[in-house]
Amino acid sequence: MSMVFRIILIVACILTCAYTLRKIRKSQMQIEDSLFWILISIGLVCISIFPEIVTFFSKLIGVGAAVNFIFLVIIFILLLKVL
Repeated sequence: MSMVFRIILIVACILTCAYTLRKIRKSQMQIEDSLFWILISIGLVCISIFPEIVTFFSKLIGVGAAVNFIFLVIIFILLLKVL
């Protein structure tokens, strides 16, 4: 995973957490939804700090690149959330 993608991922997670906390303060978001987004952000920050984990699982499953594996996992999690 490239350093640029890791930095973008960390910045996006920080912005998501800030937005979620602002919505909580204004009472515009339910607690269960906010916990979901905060946990997803924390997970993505861990992935960007330790990219070896993603590389290991992407090779184990047979996905070509670690970035594609991250997109696959996030899409799967969002589908589970919707259903």
